[in-house]
Amino acid sequence: MADEETKESTNSFSFGKKKVPHVTKKDFANFHLIYTSRDDEISVFEDPDGHLCAVRTSRLV
Repeated sequence: MADEETKESTNSFSFGKKKVPHVTKKDFANFHLIYTSRDDEISVFEDPDGHLCAVRTSRLV
């Protein structure tokens, strides 16, 4: 049983009451474009959890 707890703790960490899976360099973010300003200066993206992120379009490569 101790081995199972060790495995679980190495694959995730606790953020408040929510368990967050461990992220590696091979993992990629999954964002969807939901808005672009008329002048194309700002883009707003949403992740699968519903978090929003506004980014200057000039910073996107």
